[in-house]
Formats: sequence, structure tokens, C-alpha cells
Amino acid sequence: MIFIPNRYTRIYYSIVERAQQRSLPESVYTETHHIIPKSLGGSNNFDNLVKLTFKEHRVCHKLLVKMTEGVSKSKMAYAILFFRVSENVKQSLAESLSDPSTKTIMVPPVPSEPSVDDPAAAPNS
Repeated sequence: MIFIPNRYTRIYYSIVERAQQRSLPESVYTETHHIIPKSLGGSNNFDNLVKLTFKEHRVCHKLLVKMTEGVSKSKMAYAILFFRVSENVKQSLAESLSDPSTKTIMVPPVPSEPSVDDPAAAPNS
């Protein structure tokens, strides 16, 4: 077995099995996931692919790091660093974080740096 038999592996396979047995509406955004990653010897065969939601896909890749050791673990960690987010996902996330009336992303204000001319900002001597 290429995966460590631990609780992370059990969680991973429960997500995969649940996804294999369900049918999602076309309107739900999904990503194709390699159950056994290609970098660990997995293939593009149908039985090694599963459609996961955006969140499930990210969780599975985080779990893969905890399910592997050595070079395999390094490969899984590397994959997370360069995990691509498609334009559809970026748009979907932007819309979900947007104010529906303005269609702008709501970002909390960043505190401004105190002015050098502001006496209240002068350090206490």
C-alpha cells in the first residue's frame, strides 16, 4: 500500500467513496481528482478518477500529505503549493464574497500607518 494506514487515509477514502456513489447536479462545480496521484503511479483510467467539489478536492490534497512518507510526502506537499485554481472557481469565490448590490469584493479596511506629522503617533520618550 502506498498510503500509511492512518485516520487520514480512512477519511480520504470515505470522501472518495461518497463522491463515487453520488450524483451532483450540473450546476455544482466539480474538479476531477486522481485517487492515486499520477506522481505516485496513478493513471488516467476511469477507475482512478473521481469528481469532487472544490472543498473536497482541497481537503483530499491536504490529507494526501498526511497519508504519505518520504519522497511521496514531498511530492504531495509540492502539489499543494502549486495547486491551480481555475477561472471558474475564482469567479465563483469572488461572487460568493461579493456584496450582491455592488458586485464588488468586500475587503476589510487596512489600518493606515500613523503620519509622521501626527503628534499622537510620536513615541513616548
